[in-house]
Amino acid sequence: VMAWIAPHLVGAPLDRLLRPAVERVAAHVVDDLPAGPVDLIGPFTFRLPGLVMAELFGLAPEKHERFLRLAGAISWGLVGGEAELAAGIAARAELEEWTTARLAERRRGAAPDDLLQWLVDPDASGAPHDDDYIRTNVNFLSAAGSSTVDYALRNVLWALLEHPDLSTLAATGDTDAIDRTFTETLRFAPPVPYEGRIVTTEVELHGTVVPKGAIVRVCLASATNDETVFAEPRRFDPHRADLWPKDSRGGVHREGSASHLAFGLGSHFCAGYKLSRLEAVEGLVRLFRDRRAIPAEPVPPLRMHQFHLTVPRLRVTLPEGGSR
Repeated sequence: VMAWIAPHLVGAPLDRLLRPAVERVAAHVVDDLPAGPVDLIGPFTFRLPGLVMAELFGLAPEKHERFLRLAGAISWGLVGGEAELAAGIAARAELEEWTTARLAERRRGAAPDDLLQWLVDPDASGAPHDDDYIRTNVNFLSAAGSSTVDYALRNVLWALLEHPDLSTLAATGDTDAIDRTFTETLRFAPPVPYEGRIVTTEVELHGTVVPKGAIVRVCLASATNDETVFAEPRRFDPHRADLWPKDSRGGVHREGSASHLAFGLGSHFCAGYKLSRLEAVEGLVRLFRDRRAIPAEPVPPLRMHQFHLTVPRLRVTLPEGGSR
């Protein structure tokens, strides 16, 4: 699905459909945060990307909370225990039933320009997609587009709160500062620090034979903290000269700089990389500029939490007023 959906998530479609949705949701989410102490994990980091996905799927506002519940349960079912797995399976079944009903409605009426319709439309060869394909990818995109960005937002928030000079720049509306912080955070602390892959054929790597069928854990965090590529890799610096500052599909290593690998590489590269960056920049500039978020307690350190490198909480104080 990613090769088919990816063109809709960059370039002209990004500006025509995705950017307005992100701007609307970011304004709504930030405005709804209560004054006083608040933990941004969830109310900001999950709701922002989750509600963007709800809009992109063409859901009416009264359906958004249901969508968030299902997307969250599916996500937790992938990484939690038996109870979370059972809840995730039930949520998947409910979302598939919901998608089936919506597909029937689409085929009886108009075809709006949204993410569900992009899945329904025939592929480049004119071949239609069957319903199982569409339902599976609705499940995948709902969970990935919500939970993965959640963890990325947590880490960028951590960086801004841990470095007051950066949060001060964010409070002035400096989108370039947030964009650079986003890039350096994904290098310094990728929220998905490793990926597992099954070896499809025997291969020799650095003198070691890796047999067919073996599971290999590829540590992205190690690659993005490689001292032969990045000078002082454990120094957090959004202005470092050896970090490729622009959007890229990963794997850039030229002109004395290299890109991060937090979005993967090659056929497994994240199709929503531009959308996640847009969500982070738009949401964070509103949070710091309009609501003046300041830490309510010492910023917790990054730690491994199940399969993610992240923080368990980010408590801030939001003054009265702001954009409301």
